[in-house]
Amino acid sequence: MPYIDSAYIKARVDDTTLKNLTKERGGADAIDEAVIAAKIADAQSIVDSKIAKRYTTPVTSPSDRLKQLTFDIALYNIYRIHKTHKMDEEVKFSYEQALRDLTRIEDGKSDLVGVSELTSSPNKVLAYVTTKTTDLKMSKSVLNNYR
Repeated sequence: MPYIDSAYIKARVDDTTLKNLTKERGGADAIDEAVIAAKIADAQSIVDSKIAKRYTTPVTSPSDRLKQLTFDIALYNIYRIHKTHKMDEEVKFSYEQALRDLTRIEDGKSDLVGVSELTSSPNKVLAYVTTKTTDLKMSKSVLNNYR
């Protein structure tokens, strides 16, 4: 289930802007829901890749902060569709801030309130190694022996 949906975006961005950003050149004068859904999925993929080190993804009950981070990235991606539209500076700043916040979360310098962290396990897979003949899963104990 996505962290946000098109209704979440529409509540924060006016219809005219969304129409202009999502419609095909020469296409119908309407908001393209498929474009919005694709950009939300792309944004959630970025968010999940950054938080997966500490949290089970996808998060089943996303916090308001997680929704806002996803929104900031999705909106930036919507603006990038048409190079003819000038990028809104606030949208760009919010996108860059969202990426910084996600990096802080990934690095353990910030937390997602209300989201349970992964529990560490001595046998948790930390690395996957692919060789020409086989794939190996390496746990923490195996990796510690390589020091």
